[in-house]
Amino acid sequence: MFWVYLAINLYLISMLVFVSVQFFGGFDIGKISAFGSVLGGIGSLFAGFVAIYLFNDWKEQHNKQILASEAKDTFKMIHKERDSIHLLKFTCIDLSQGKSTKNVSWHSFTLDFENNLLSLFNINKDKMTSFCYLSEGQDAFNLMISYRKEIDKVAKILAIEKSKPFSQTTFLTQESGVWVLGLIKDIETKNGDLLDGLKTYIFVK
Repeated sequence: MFWVYLAINLYLISMLVFVSVQFFGGFDIGKISAFGSVLGGIGSLFAGFVAIYLFNDWKEQHNKQILASEAKDTFKMIHKERDSIHLLKFTCIDLSQGKSTKNVSWHSFTLDFENNLLSLFNINKDKMTSFCYLSEGQDAFNLMISYRKEIDKVAKILAIEKSKPFSQTTFLTQESGVWVLGLIKDIETKNGDLLDGLKTYIFVK
């Protein structure tokens, strides 16, 4: 709207000059020519302002479109990790409620965590880091770091359990299922925070 207001103001100024020339100095060829030169100068100035405004507006929209496209790709990858989180969470829910139809050892549960969620995260983290650098977004970077720390924390805990003797035949109990469920939910929360952060780049206000 800036250039619209500018156009109106320039038009009013030019009309004021034209009326002033007629009223105070008569109306001859020389004055018409001079007035035409004034109008030409105003028109050139106005055209310059419009070109600058339109270029800056195009550049801003172009950059937002690139960020939105990158954010969509990253969002899909992080959301796929959420699917792995949910599978682990549902396993823990069944264990915590005593509804599991099979015994789940610490060794097998940790392998599920490492081969699915942790492996997927390690594949995707470079893409997420690249997006943070591209967007120059400290908020997105902080959310990614927070999510990564939560995954690393749980990975270390489960790795300790897997390394214990007889972990292949030591099964998660209802009590341990509740405990691990809390850990998985913490990861789920950080994953959700990161997805919400990415949405701000996709749905630009």
